[in-house]
Amino acid sequence: MPRVFSIMVVKNEVDVLRECVLSAAEWSHSIHVLDNGSTDGSWEELQQLSGEIPNVEVVGRDPARFSDAVRARIFGAARSEARPGDWWWRLDADEFPEDPRPLLAEVPSRFDTVHASYFQYYLTASDVAERARDPETWDRRPVTERLRWYRNDHAARRAVRHLRWMRWRDTMWPEGVASVFPERARLRHYKYRSPAQIETRLRIRMEVAETFPHEQQGLDIFEEAPPGSPIWRQRLARTDMLDYDDGTTGLTERPELLPGLPSPPGALRHVVDRALVISGGWQATRKLRRPGGA
Repeated sequence: MPRVFSIMVVKNEVDVLRECVLSAAEWSHSIHVLDNGSTDGSWEELQQLSGEIPNVEVVGRDPARFSDAVRARIFGAARSEARPGDWWWRLDADEFPEDPRPLLAEVPSRFDTVHASYFQYYLTASDVAERARDPETWDRRPVTERLRWYRNDHAARRAVRHLRWMRWRDTMWPEGVASVFPERARLRHYKYRSPAQIETRLRIRMEVAETFPHEQQGLDIFEEAPPGSPIWRQRLARTDMLDYDDGTTGLTERPELLPGLPSPPGALRHVVDRALVISGGWQATRKLRRPGGA
Protein backbone atom coordinates (compact mmCIF):
# COMPACT_ATOMS: atom_id res chain seq x y z
CA MET A 1 0.00 0.00 0.00
CA PRO A 2 1.25 3.55 -0.70
CA ARG A 3 2.05 5.82 2.20
CA VAL A 4 -0.34 8.73 2.63
CA PHE A 5 0.66 11.96 4.38
CA SER A 6 -2.39 13.94 5.45
CA ILE A 7 -2.25 17.73 5.70
CA MET A 8 -4.83 19.36 7.94
CA VAL A 9 -5.75 22.94 8.91
CA VAL A 10 -8.11 23.27 11.87
CA LYS A 11 -10.13 26.17 13.21
CA ASN A 12 -12.91 25.70 15.76
CA GLU A 13 -13.90 22.11 14.91
CA VAL A 14 -13.67 20.60 18.40
CA ASP A 15 -17.07 18.90 18.14
CA VAL A 16 -15.86 16.58 15.35
CA LEU A 17 -12.06 16.85 15.46
CA ARG A 18 -11.32 13.74 17.51
CA GLU A 19 -13.60 11.55 15.39
CA CYS A 20 -11.99 12.78 12.20
CA VAL A 21 -8.40 12.34 13.36
CA LEU A 22 -9.00 8.88 14.82
CA SER A 23 -10.60 7.77 11.58
CA ALA A 24 -7.88 9.19 9.33
CA ALA A 25 -5.08 7.87 11.54
CA GLU A 26 -6.10 4.35 10.53
CA TRP A 27 -4.94 4.87 6.95
CA SER A 28 -2.62 7.90 7.11
CA HIS A 29 1.09 7.22 7.48
CA SER A 30 1.10 10.52 9.37
CA ILE A 31 -1.24 13.47 9.90
CA HIS A 32 0.33 16.92 10.03
CA VAL A 33 -1.93 19.55 11.60
CA LEU A 34 -1.80 23.33 11.89
CA ASP A 35 -4.24 25.14 14.16
CA ASN A 36 -5.47 28.40 12.60
CA GLY A 37 -6.29 30.19 15.85
CA SER A 38 -9.03 28.04 17.38
CA THR A 39 -10.85 29.38 20.43
CA ASP A 40 -13.24 26.48 21.09
CA GLY A 41 -10.82 23.93 22.53
CA SER A 42 -9.60 22.51 19.22
CA TRP A 43 -6.00 23.49 20.00
CA GLU A 44 -6.10 21.70 23.34
CA GLU A 45 -7.73 18.67 21.72
CA LEU A 46 -4.93 18.54 19.15
CA GLN A 47 -2.34 18.50 21.93
CA GLN A 48 -4.16 15.59 23.51
CA LEU A 49 -4.46 13.69 20.23
CA SER A 50 -0.79 14.12 19.35
CA GLY A 51 0.11 12.63 22.72
CA GLU A 52 -2.21 9.66 22.25
CA ILE A 53 -1.65 8.82 18.57
CA PRO A 54 1.93 8.32 17.33
CA ASN A 55 1.24 9.34 13.73
CA VAL A 56 -0.38 12.70 14.58
CA GLU A 57 2.01 15.66 14.50
CA VAL A 58 0.99 19.22 15.42
CA VAL A 59 3.00 21.56 13.20
CA GLY A 60 2.06 24.67 15.16
CA ARG A 61 -0.50 27.36 15.74
CA ASP A 62 -1.02 30.41 13.53
CA PRO A 63 -4.01 32.75 14.05
CA ALA A 64 -3.28 34.73 10.87
CA ARG A 65 -6.01 35.27 8.27
CA PHE A 66 -6.70 31.96 6.53
CA SER A 67 -5.43 31.24 3.06
CA ASP A 68 -5.44 27.92 1.21
CA ALA A 69 -1.72 28.42 0.73
CA VAL A 70 -1.16 27.75 4.45
CA ARG A 71 -1.10 24.06 3.57
CA ALA A 72 2.16 24.72 1.73
CA ARG A 73 3.69 25.58 5.11
CA ILE A 74 2.62 22.22 6.50
CA PHE A 75 4.04 20.48 3.44
CA GLY A 76 7.34 22.28 3.92
CA ALA A 77 7.57 21.06 7.50
CA ALA A 78 6.84 17.47 6.57
CA ARG A 79 8.22 16.93 3.06
CA SER A 80 11.53 15.43 4.20
CA GLU A 81 9.60 12.37 5.43
CA ALA A 82 8.13 11.58 2.00
CA ARG A 83 9.67 9.73 -0.89
CA PRO A 84 8.64 9.32 -4.55
CA GLY A 85 5.49 7.23 -4.79
CA ASP A 86 3.97 8.54 -1.57
CA TRP A 87 0.85 10.70 -1.62
CA TRP A 88 -0.23 13.94 0.05
CA TRP A 89 -3.87 14.10 1.11
CA ARG A 90 -5.74 17.28 1.99
CA LEU A 91 -7.75 16.41 5.10
CA ASP A 92 -10.40 18.71 6.55
CA ALA A 93 -11.60 18.25 10.13
CA ASP A 94 -15.21 17.68 9.07
CA GLU A 95 -14.44 14.96 6.52
CA PHE A 96 -14.28 11.17 6.76
CA PRO A 97 -12.60 9.73 3.66
CA GLU A 98 -12.84 6.06 2.91
CA ASP A 99 -9.37 4.53 3.05
CA PRO A 100 -7.89 5.91 -0.19
CA ARG A 101 -4.87 3.63 -0.31
CA PRO A 102 -6.40 0.83 -2.44
CA LEU A 103 -7.35 3.39 -5.10
CA LEU A 104 -4.04 5.25 -4.91
CA ALA A 105 -2.18 1.95 -5.33
CA GLU A 106 -3.88 1.54 -8.71
CA VAL A 107 -2.94 4.99 -10.08
CA PRO A 108 -0.44 4.66 -12.97
CA SER A 109 2.68 6.80 -12.75
CA ARG A 110 1.51 9.11 -15.54
CA PHE A 111 -1.18 10.50 -13.19
CA ASP A 112 -0.25 12.71 -10.25
CA THR A 113 -3.64 13.85 -8.92
CA VAL A 114 -6.76 12.20 -7.53
CA HIS A 115 -10.11 13.89 -6.93
CA ALA A 116 -12.68 12.86 -4.33
CA SER A 117 -16.42 12.46 -4.63
CA TYR A 118 -18.18 14.11 -1.69
CA PHE A 119 -21.19 12.62 0.10
CA GLN A 120 -22.29 15.78 1.88
CA TYR A 121 -24.38 15.36 5.03
CA TYR A 122 -26.82 18.06 6.06
CA LEU A 123 -28.66 19.11 9.19
CA THR A 124 -32.44 18.87 8.83
CA ALA A 125 -35.44 20.16 10.78
CA SER A 126 -36.04 16.63 12.12
CA ASP A 127 -32.46 16.51 13.42
CA VAL A 128 -32.97 19.81 15.25
CA ALA A 129 -36.21 18.54 16.76
CA GLU A 130 -34.56 15.31 17.92
CA ARG A 131 -31.68 17.23 19.48
CA ALA A 132 -34.07 19.57 21.31
CA ARG A 133 -35.57 16.60 23.15
CA ASP A 134 -32.21 15.57 24.66
CA PRO A 135 -29.28 17.79 23.60
CA GLU A 136 -26.70 16.11 25.83
CA THR A 137 -27.35 12.61 24.52
CA TRP A 138 -27.60 13.79 20.91
CA ASP A 139 -24.30 15.67 21.10
CA ARG A 140 -22.48 12.65 22.54
CA ARG A 141 -23.31 10.44 19.59
CA PRO A 142 -20.73 10.21 16.78
CA VAL A 143 -21.52 12.62 13.97
CA THR A 144 -21.74 9.67 11.57
CA GLU A 145 -24.71 8.40 13.60
CA ARG A 146 -26.38 11.75 14.28
CA LEU A 147 -26.65 12.93 10.70
CA ARG A 148 -28.15 10.64 8.07
CA TRP A 149 -29.41 12.84 5.21
CA TYR A 150 -26.88 13.47 2.46
CA ARG A 151 -26.36 14.17 -1.21
CA ASN A 152 -23.49 13.27 -3.50
CA ASP A 153 -23.22 16.70 -5.12
CA HIS A 154 -19.59 17.85 -5.02
CA ALA A 155 -16.11 16.72 -6.05
CA ALA A 156 -12.67 18.29 -5.79
CA ARG A 157 -8.96 17.56 -5.79
CA ARG A 158 -7.82 15.72 -2.69
CA ALA A 159 -4.53 13.91 -3.31
CA VAL A 160 -1.25 14.61 -5.12
CA ARG A 161 1.61 12.22 -5.71
CA HIS A 162 4.91 13.12 -4.07
CA LEU A 163 7.68 13.90 -6.52
CA ARG A 164 11.26 14.70 -5.59
CA TRP A 165 11.27 17.94 -7.58
CA MET A 166 7.83 19.22 -6.55
CA ARG A 167 7.46 22.80 -5.33
CA TRP A 168 4.68 24.08 -3.07
CA ARG A 169 5.11 27.61 -1.83
CA ASP A 170 2.16 30.01 -1.96
CA THR A 171 -0.48 28.15 -3.93
CA MET A 172 -3.46 25.96 -3.03
CA TRP A 173 -1.71 22.91 -4.47
CA PRO A 174 1.85 22.12 -5.64
CA GLU A 175 2.97 23.94 -8.74
CA GLY A 176 2.53 22.40 -12.15
CA VAL A 177 -0.05 20.70 -14.33
CA ALA A 178 -2.33 18.18 -12.68
CA SER A 179 -2.76 14.94 -14.57
CA VAL A 180 -5.97 13.67 -12.98
CA PHE A 181 -6.73 9.98 -12.53
CA PRO A 182 -10.19 9.22 -14.00
CA GLU A 183 -11.52 7.51 -10.85
CA ARG A 184 -12.47 9.37 -7.68
CA ALA A 185 -11.90 8.54 -4.03
CA ARG A 186 -14.92 8.85 -1.72
CA LEU A 187 -15.48 10.84 1.43
CA ARG A 188 -18.26 11.79 3.81
CA HIS A 189 -18.45 15.51 4.54
CA TYR A 190 -20.24 16.92 7.62
CA LYS A 191 -20.06 20.69 7.22
CA TYR A 192 -23.38 21.56 8.96
CA ARG A 193 -23.70 19.66 12.25
CA SER A 194 -25.61 21.75 14.80
CA PRO A 195 -27.11 25.24 15.12
CA ALA A 196 -24.16 26.54 17.15
CA GLN A 197 -21.58 24.99 14.82
CA ILE A 198 -23.28 26.44 11.74
CA GLU A 199 -23.28 29.91 13.27
CA THR A 200 -19.56 29.62 14.03
CA ARG A 201 -18.69 28.20 10.61
CA LEU A 202 -20.49 30.87 8.62
CA ARG A 203 -19.18 33.70 10.79
CA ILE A 204 -15.58 32.55 10.30
CA ARG A 205 -15.99 32.03 6.56
CA MET A 206 -17.69 35.36 5.99
CA GLU A 207 -14.44 36.95 7.17
CA VAL A 208 -12.62 35.36 4.22
CA ALA A 209 -15.55 35.00 1.81
CA GLU A 210 -13.33 35.11 -1.29
CA THR A 211 -11.66 31.89 -0.13
CA PHE A 212 -14.95 30.03 0.33
CA PRO A 213 -17.24 31.02 -2.57
CA HIS A 214 -18.80 27.54 -2.53
CA GLU A 215 -20.41 28.39 0.82
CA GLN A 216 -22.97 30.40 -1.13
CA GLN A 217 -23.58 27.80 -3.82
CA GLY A 218 -26.35 25.23 -4.00
CA LEU A 219 -28.61 27.22 -1.67
CA ASP A 220 -31.71 25.71 -3.28
CA ILE A 221 -31.16 22.61 -1.17
CA PHE A 222 -32.11 24.51 2.01
CA GLU A 223 -35.56 25.22 3.39
CA GLU A 224 -36.87 28.75 3.08
CA ALA A 225 -36.32 30.50 6.38
CA PRO A 226 -38.81 33.05 7.78
CA PRO A 227 -37.61 36.67 7.78
CA GLY A 228 -35.39 37.44 10.74
CA SER A 229 -34.42 33.81 11.29
CA PRO A 230 -30.97 33.07 12.74
CA ILE A 231 -28.25 32.12 10.29
CA TRP A 232 -28.36 28.43 11.20
CA ARG A 233 -32.03 28.26 10.30
CA GLN A 234 -31.05 29.17 6.74
CA ARG A 235 -28.94 26.00 6.49
CA LEU A 236 -31.56 23.36 7.24
CA ALA A 237 -31.73 21.06 4.25
CA ARG A 238 -34.84 19.79 2.45
CA THR A 239 -35.09 16.03 2.79
CA ASP A 240 -36.93 15.75 -0.53
CA MET A 241 -33.67 16.73 -2.22
CA LEU A 242 -31.49 14.32 -0.25
CA ASP A 243 -30.76 10.61 0.10
CA TYR A 244 -30.92 8.76 3.41
CA ASP A 245 -28.06 6.77 4.93
CA ASP A 246 -29.58 3.92 6.92
CA GLY A 247 -26.15 2.66 7.97
CA THR A 248 -26.57 -0.71 6.26
CA THR A 249 -26.87 -0.18 2.51
CA GLY A 250 -24.39 1.56 0.26
CA LEU A 251 -24.41 5.28 -0.40
CA THR A 252 -26.23 6.58 -3.47
CA GLU A 253 -23.96 8.13 -6.06
CA ARG A 254 -25.23 11.08 -8.11
CA PRO A 255 -22.73 11.44 -10.98
CA GLU A 256 -25.08 13.84 -12.74
CA LEU A 257 -24.57 16.32 -9.88
CA LEU A 258 -20.76 16.16 -9.94
CA PRO A 259 -18.46 18.41 -11.95
CA GLY A 260 -16.56 16.71 -14.74
CA LEU A 261 -12.94 15.74 -14.27
CA PRO A 262 -10.37 18.04 -15.90
CA SER A 263 -9.01 16.87 -19.22
CA PRO A 264 -5.45 15.53 -18.99
CA PRO A 265 -2.75 17.87 -20.31
CA GLY A 266 -1.13 17.08 -23.62
CA ALA A 267 2.20 15.28 -23.46
CA LEU A 268 4.20 18.35 -24.59
CA ARG A 269 2.57 20.69 -22.10
CA HIS A 270 3.10 18.16 -19.32
CA VAL A 271 6.84 17.94 -20.06
CA VAL A 272 7.23 21.72 -20.41
CA ASP A 273 5.28 22.41 -17.26
CA ARG A 274 7.33 20.03 -15.17
CA ALA A 275 10.51 21.53 -16.56
CA LEU A 276 9.29 24.98 -15.52
CA VAL A 277 8.59 23.79 -12.02
CA ILE A 278 11.99 22.18 -11.66
CA SER A 279 13.73 25.29 -12.96
CA GLY A 280 11.63 27.71 -10.92
CA GLY A 281 10.08 29.30 -14.00
CA TRP A 282 6.53 28.17 -13.21
CA GLN A 283 5.89 31.11 -10.89
CA ALA A 284 6.66 33.59 -13.66
CA THR A 285 4.12 31.99 -15.99
CA ARG A 286 1.31 31.52 -13.45
CA LYS A 287 -0.59 34.67 -14.37
CA LEU A 288 -0.76 33.57 -17.98
CA ARG A 289 -2.52 30.32 -17.18
CA ARG A 290 -6.16 29.62 -16.72
CA PRO A 291 -7.07 28.75 -13.11
CA GLY A 292 -6.53 25.08 -12.43
CA GLY A 293 -9.42 24.74 -10.00
CA ALA A 294 -9.49 23.30 -6.52
